[in-house]
Amino acid sequence: MRLTLVRHAESTWNATGQWQGQSDVPLSPRGHLQARAVAARLFDRAWARRLCSDLSRAATTSDAIGEGAERDRRLREIDVGAWAGLTRREAAERFPDEVRGLMAGESVRIGGGESIEELEARVDGVLEELRERHPGEAVLAVTHGGVIRAAVGGVIGFRGRTSPLVGVGNTALTVLVERGDGELAIEAYNDGLHLDPADRDTGVPASRGVVSRLALVAIDPAAPSERRTADAILAHLGIAQIYSVGLARVGELAQQLLADPLDTLVLEDLRAEHGEADFALVLTPERVAELTARLLGVERAGAFAPPPPASVAQLRLGEERAELFSYGVRPA
Repeated sequence: MRLTLVRHAESTWNATGQWQGQSDVPLSPRGHLQARAVAARLFDRAWARRLCSDLSRAATTSDAIGEGAERDRRLREIDVGAWAGLTRREAAERFPDEVRGLMAGESVRIGGGESIEELEARVDGVLEELRERHPGEAVLAVTHGGVIRAAVGGVIGFRGRTSPLVGVGNTALTVLVERGDGELAIEAYNDGLHLDPADRDTGVPASRGVVSRLALVAIDPAAPSERRTADAILAHLGIAQIYSVGLARVGELAQQLLADPLDTLVLEDLRAEHGEADFALVLTPERVAELTARLLGVERAGAFAPPPPASVAQLRLGEERAELFSYGVRPA
């Protein structure tokens, strides 16, 4: 199975920063434009099955791609109960104990609605059904950020609030593929390159404790001309400090990256060599997959599929851990 997950376009409450959960909130004017953009990107794709959440922000996005998708309540966002309609600040002020519990990794029914564990169980059930019914087939699901986070978190072996995933943007694509052993792997995460540059999350958002931004550029050594594509992507991201590994060896870090197995590179090595600067490493696709998993602390072998050549993964390196912003992003 090859499953493409699409987060719905911007809703009116996305625009105002309010918790939505399972409240049926319509798309904003900007959201309608985003829905058209993702529809244009996917217009020539063939799907064995198309599903979407029955909430209008997802259903409207799905209808822009093509009418007739199955409405499935299991693809709804997590139910946030009494938090619905509140901003993050308002929720923290009114429900401080719940917020503290969530931050501590406790099982909390948010606003009296669902817990993250209940959401994950719901999503796991959908994935299992799709894998059983659609081996080797392409499936499209238009859903919500929490659902996508739960699906990808299960693949990399992180559940609940411990997941090292930065949330996906509106209409961003995430692709999960079934490996030869029947397990799922991540081929792409948070790919929003179909959006207008002014409407796109082009870089890693700021977060407390973030030290630097790292871009991992996948290059096939047999096709060095792809470096021009990667350079164009990095210029757009505003990253000028690039280290070529696999094409040209640069310093001790490069030697560590070329080692087999990759067992010497840790987060502290990157910080020591680069400080707080944003930088990029040019690697083979296989090395990008391996290094992404290594930096995130993913122990599940093969959780990341080697990304396409001339694609980019972005991570933010924090004081204590790394977080994944995007993976396998390549211009069409």
